[in-house]
Amino acid sequence: MRNKFKYILTLLIIIFLFFILFNFTNVFISKIIFNKNFIAETNNSNNEFNYTSKIFNFDNFSIGEVVGVSIKNNGNLLFLHRAENNFNSKTIISQDTIIEINTISGDVVNSFGDYLFVAPHGLFVDKDDNIWITDTQLNKVFKFNSDGNLKLIIGENYTFGLDFLFLIRNKFHGIDYILDLFYNDYIFARPTNVFVNSNGEILVSDGYRNSRIVKFNSQGELIWELDSYGSREGEFNLVHGVYGDNFDNIYVVDRSNSRIQVFSNDGEFIKIIGDKYVQRPFSLVIKNDLLYIVDGGDYLNGGTENLISQIVILTLDGELVTSFGSFGNNDFEFILPHDIAVDDLGNIFVAEVTNKRIQGFYK
Repeated sequence: MRNKFKYILTLLIIIFLFFILFNFTNVFISKIIFNKNFIAETNNSNNEFNYTSKIFNFDNFSIGEVVGVSIKNNGNLLFLHRAENNFNSKTIISQDTIIEINTISGDVVNSFGDYLFVAPHGLFVDKDDNIWITDTQLNKVFKFNSDGNLKLIIGENYTFGLDFLFLIRNKFHGIDYILDLFYNDYIFARPTNVFVNSNGEILVSDGYRNSRIVKFNSQGELIWELDSYGSREGEFNLVHGVYGDNFDNIYVVDRSNSRIQVFSNDGEFIKIIGDKYVQRPFSLVIKNDLLYIVDGGDYLNGGTENLISQIVILTLDGELVTSFGSFGNNDFEFILPHDIAVDDLGNIFVAEVTNKRIQGFYK
């Protein structure tokens, strides 16, 4: 046992010494791969569907980075924001973080979620109006009923040093056997979003320090996981979102691989779509057999020229229907569009991180 501990400690020291050396190299290589693979074939006309833009303003309510949007059964919009916090914050948010608004009047109908989250990230409303939230600092998935009462938490607390091990593993993939000594399948590493299918099964995209999709039953018990880092079929590089269609096929937002991967309900790989039309997909939603994607572009990866920031609409077969939007803070412009929702009328709502707003597009 003592020799095993010395071996692990020595290996961790070696990894730490090379961490800074490889950090810049990995970022540089990532940019090369990105520039090689992306093919821009989008149509930037914002008038094809005759959308009218509306930016929501709240006179008596201050909002921070808006990270999630979802539609309730009554047609109202829920949005999730970080108030005074950001992705790297460590303190509990004292302000209500989950806001319900009427999409016609723009009035705030309800709000809750104070003193619950640190870095809320993903939002989903299921068919029963249950509200699901992920937090990338707390590493938990939260379920609330429609009244805002907490019903379920999925995710175990970290053991000592585990966050550091995740960080090291992400720079030196292939040393997972070390992580396995401290880790189990119920521990998330910055989960990004959640989707609940027609059977009540819960799918979690566990994406910043893991590269996996995890499926649980309605009670939060593990069914299966897809856990493989890389760029081949069935592998992931920053899983940033997950959604399902009417056949319970699973659509995974594989952000750093610039694509959407599609799997069966059992986790079998089906196909890749969107790789010709999106640069960095952040989130997606399926409505009326159309796939709506928010593409945040390469802004977070250090891009400074010809920045992409758009909505892309595809068929479920991956054919381009239309796309619109550009980089900026005016109407039909976005900076870090993070999530997207579509109501029964086909109106689109986009959560923006940097612009700290919700922008609606009405037919």
